[in-house]
Amino acid sequence: MSLCASNPCKNGGTCIPNYMNNCYNCLCGERFLGNNCERVPCKFDFENGIDEWKRTGTVFDNQPTYGDNPTARNRGPSNHQGDWWIGGAEHRPNISSAPGKFQSGGGDGPQGTLTSPTFNVIGQTISFLIGGGCDVNVVRAELIVGGQAVRNKTGQCKETMTRKK
Repeated sequence: MSLCASNPCKNGGTCIPNYMNNCYNCLCGERFLGNNCERVPCKFDFENGIDEWKRTGTVFDNQPTYGDNPTARNRGPSNHQGDWWIGGAEHRPNISSAPGKFQSGGGDGPQGTLTSPTFNVIGQTISFLIGGGCDVNVVRAELIVGGQAVRNKTGQCKETMTRKK
C-alpha cells in the first residue's frame, strides 16, 4: 500500500512518498503550512469578517466594507483584494448597501484601533496593502513583536491602496 493512499496532505497539498524512510512529505500550496498542509499562515483577507480581531473605538463598527467604494465616489480605485476590506471612512457593511457612502461622523471622524489575532511571520518579508492617510502619527498599520511596534506603514494620502514592505 502506498504511503500516500490515505491522502494525508490537506488543502490540495501533494503527497510525496519516501519509501526509504517509510514516511511521506507534503508539498503545500502557497497559502498552507504544516506537516500535512493543515494550517493557514494568517487570515487577513476579511472575507469572513473581523470577529476574531480586537477593536477599540467606533471606526470599525461597520467593517469590513464591500466593494470598491472610492470608485463609486469618482476617487479612483481602492485596489483592494477580495470582496471585503477595511476602510475606516467607508459605510457599506453589506452587499445591498449603496456604494460610496461614508460612516456617520463624516469620513475620517470615527477613530479606533484594530488588532489582529497573533500570527507567526514565516519567511523573510511581510507586507501591508494600505491606503488612506499619510501621517504616521495619526493613521498606520503596525507590526508588533513582543509588545513593541517594530515596523509601521501608512498610506499615500489617497484612497488607492499600495503594497508596503
